[in-house]
Amino acid sequence: MPSRENILQTLKIALEPVAWVHAMWEAGAAAFDRIDDWSDIDIYVVCDDDKQEAVFLIVEEALNNKFGIDLKYAIPLPPGNFYLQRFYLLEGVSAFELVDLAVFKLSSPEKFLEPEIHGIVKFLFNKNNIVNIPEADGLKINRALKEKIKEIAQRIEIFKVMVNKEIYRGNFIEAFDYYKMFTLTPLVDLLRIKYTPFHYNFRTRYIHYELPPEIVSRLASFYYLQDLDELDAKNKEANMWMEDLISELKKEY
Repeated sequence: MPSRENILQTLKIALEPVAWVHAMWEAGAAAFDRIDDWSDIDIYVVCDDDKQEAVFLIVEEALNNKFGIDLKYAIPLPPGNFYLQRFYLLEGVSAFELVDLAVFKLSSPEKFLEPEIHGIVKFLFNKNNIVNIPEADGLKINRALKEKIKEIAQRIEIFKVMVNKEIYRGNFIEAFDYYKMFTLTPLVDLLRIKYTPFHYNFRTRYIHYELPPEIVSRLASFYYLQDLDELDAKNKEANMWMEDLISELKKEY
C-alpha cells in the first residue's frame, strides 16, 4: 500500500517545478507532531491568484496517474474566497490517509500559519521564502474572546429552555439534540477559552491532547446518558459549570 510519503512526494514532484506555484506545506497533525495511523494528509499550496483551479488540475492528474482517485469532494465556498479546498480518496490507499488539499491565493493575508494556532507546519518547498510565518495577533484574539464569552452567555440564557421543554415533553431524541447544541457546545467553547485560548474556536478538535486530563474526564461524563432523568441531571450540572466559567472568564477578559 502506498505510504504517506509516497503521496507527499508525488504532489511535490508535480507542483514544485511550476513557476506560479510558490509554496507547499503539510499542516494538521504533522504541524503538531501527532501523526498516527489514522491521520489524514493536510496539504496547503500557495499559487498565483488566478491559478487555483489549475493547481487542482495538476494535482488530480498526478494522483490519478500514480494511484487513481476513487472519490473527490469539493467544499462549497463563496466565489472569490481566498482559498479553495478539495478532498481525495485514493485507490489502494487507506481511507484514513484522505488527502485534504487547500489552495491559497498568493495575495491572501490569511494562510493559517500562526504557530500558536496552527502548529509548526512542514514545508515541502517555499520558493525564495515567499511565504512568511506570522505571529498570532494577541490583541485581536483577546477582543474575539471577549465577544465570544458575551455571545455564549447570551445564547445560554435565551436557549436553555429548549432542552428543558423537550425533557418535560418526554422527548429524549429532541432533548438530546438540543442538549448537544445549547449545552455541550457552549460548555466546550468556554473550556477552550479557559485552557486553550488560541484554539477557542476549535470545538472538540484536539481536545484530548490540549485540555487537562481531569477536565477531559469531567467533560466526557456529560456525553454518557442513559435516559431523560440522567440527561436532565447532566444538563443542570453543565449549566452550573458554565455559570462558573462565564463568571471567571469575564473577570479575565
